[in-house]
Amino acid sequence: MKACRSFALLLPALAVGAFSGCLSFKPVDDPTRFYVLTAQTPHEPVPETSRLTNVVFVAAVETPAYLDDPRIAVRRDEHRLDYSDLHHWSEPLRESVSRGLRDNLAALLGSESVHPLSRRRPAGDVIEVQVSLSRFELASDHGARLVADWRLVRAKSGEVLAAQHTDERRVCRDNPSDLISAVTALSHTLANLSREIASTLVQVAPSGRDGASTAR
Repeated sequence: MKACRSFALLLPALAVGAFSGCLSFKPVDDPTRFYVLTAQTPHEPVPETSRLTNVVFVAAVETPAYLDDPRIAVRRDEHRLDYSDLHHWSEPLRESVSRGLRDNLAALLGSESVHPLSRRRPAGDVIEVQVSLSRFELASDHGARLVADWRLVRAKSGEVLAAQHTDERRVCRDNPSDLISAVTALSHTLANLSREIASTLVQVAPSGRDGASTAR
């Protein structure tokens, strides 16, 4: 009887010892890397004399469903797209692209002129920037490609001031095997799109007295 009782008391101790032996509080290395887009300082800002006095509201950029995946997409060919299990975006790409576009436009046109578009349409004679991406991805050689349709719309009347298609490519020449360089190339494609939009804004809606638009 004593032997049975001793064995019964020993079982919990053995279980605790075995369980504690499986526990490990040492940090486990996670090979996943996270990336962000960065606003690029414009090489040729819009001259002071041409800056808009019109207020510009930038709508959230529309992105295709395949970019909802946090993993970075790499285009292998026209019909094949791979996702990297070890390289992820640090936030939803739609938010990152939208913020990058606003920051670039603010640097080009003046921060006082550029604002995010909320759910409610702004009052007054202001201009909306509407962008829809169909591609925003890396190529197998770590080059970058952005394809977008975009419009400039007068919010008050709904008049479309400009509607254009942009297909922007950038080759990563510095270090094609370095994904950081490739993501930087993607940021540059967004910066080039921003410069194209800013230039068109100045053409179709030049600054007018007291902030009134003189666009025809």
